[in-house]
Amino acid sequence: QIRTLAGGTGLMSDAQYLAGTRSQPLGDAKTGVSADLDALAAYVASLATFDPSPARPSATTLSTTAGEGRQVFIDKNCASCHAGSAFTRSAVDNPADIGTIKATSGTRLNATLTGIDVPTLRDVWASAPYLHDGSAATLQAAVRAHTVAVITDADLNRVAAYLREIGGDEASAPHASGGLSARYFNNISLSGSPVLTRTEAVNFDWGSASPGTGVTTNNFSVRWSGRIVIPSAGSYRLQTESDDGVRLWINGVQVINNWTDHGPTADTAAAQTYAAGQQLDVTMEYYEKGGGAVARLRWLTPGAGGYVAIPAAQLMPAPAGLAAQYFNNTALSGAPVLTRTEAVDSDWGTGSPGTGVNTDTFSARWSGFIVVPASGTYRLRTVSDDGVRLWVGGTQRINNWTDHGPATDTTVDLSLSAGQRVPITLEYYENGGGAVLRLQWLTPGATSYVAVPAQHLTTN
Repeated sequence: QIRTLAGGTGLMSDAQYLAGTRSQPLGDAKTGVSADLDALAAYVASLATFDPSPARPSATTLSTTAGEGRQVFIDKNCASCHAGSAFTRSAVDNPADIGTIKATSGTRLNATLTGIDVPTLRDVWASAPYLHDGSAATLQAAVRAHTVAVITDADLNRVAAYLREIGGDEASAPHASGGLSARYFNNISLSGSPVLTRTEAVNFDWGSASPGTGVTTNNFSVRWSGRIVIPSAGSYRLQTESDDGVRLWINGVQVINNWTDHGPTADTAAAQTYAAGQQLDVTMEYYEKGGGAVARLRWLTPGAGGYVAIPAAQLMPAPAGLAAQYFNNTALSGAPVLTRTEAVDSDWGTGSPGTGVNTDTFSARWSGFIVVPASGTYRLRTVSDDGVRLWVGGTQRINNWTDHGPATDTTVDLSLSAGQRVPITLEYYENGGGAVLRLQWLTPGATSYVAVPAQHLTTN
């Protein structure tokens, strides 16, 4: 790297560098050729260790405020970027823009700079100032600069206290856990209202019994959704065991499809390499027709000799709401300055939708799925000031992309089935004055429109 990328000598002569296969990254060993290179290698290797934080009461204990901040870290899913034992996802080569890139930030590989490598949070108690340009003097200022997150002043102080106490003491970045969000239906088509919802790992052999209160012993179906959190870097294979039908999606890609009546059967996805702390969107669907009932979600982890059930500690439930992205322009262009998961029912007046978003000349996009609670005829409605566009199931149903005061736009009748997951994209811009956007529906048998509630919206 010193020679190829930096244009240096590699701290050795050309003759030494070209001897044998030493010029190749995995060629002959470079140890012992140059005292300076050996010293540099030793220094870089020493950077893998971190000092204990002097702010902690003890190596095994957080202060009260830091403990509260740890929960804020979990609730905000900070581990989606600052992940794993290293408190960074940099190994994934997935730079992020938290809203701090500016014209003076430079370029990357002679192209536009779209993200910055995610730094570790270990030893941040000793590494001020923060951010890529050193513009944040305190941890609070660094966190507040994350325009992609919304946080109160009280929670800001709590999470800053936690960051100061991470040091070399915390084992790994904490994240939500407990299992996937499960919805059980008394039919094999995942339709109608769920008769049972809970959070769980997927590791069941129900035999001829019911999975839970209110669920039939046969002719039922289940959808699990949420995220898998990768514990350590390496190659993984996911596997289902099912009796009867099963389907599995990872990051929106179907990797298993055995939607048939069958006895206990293992289906295995292709191997994939993941980084420690990486979060994978997962959806698993299952139905039981009759006889025995088995549903398991397993993995083969790096170096393991066999498949085991994915534990609840590595599973996150699905968030409720649509995935929202806010932009500081009316064209939905550039990097979002704020992202969050939410229902769409806001009258911002002349204020800002959130930290880092303009009070005027902003735009937003919400995407995800509506989960239909009951079969019948629906109408969707937007209330907007200014422009709005709505796509349902990939078809544009509303298009009022104009400057206007509070206006109502309504779709045609939509015949939807209970349990159906309907893809939805909603786009909006605010040019000036008041700012309103609401997504409402008229459900079967209802006489008035109400906001589509968060529990009937999902990101995956």
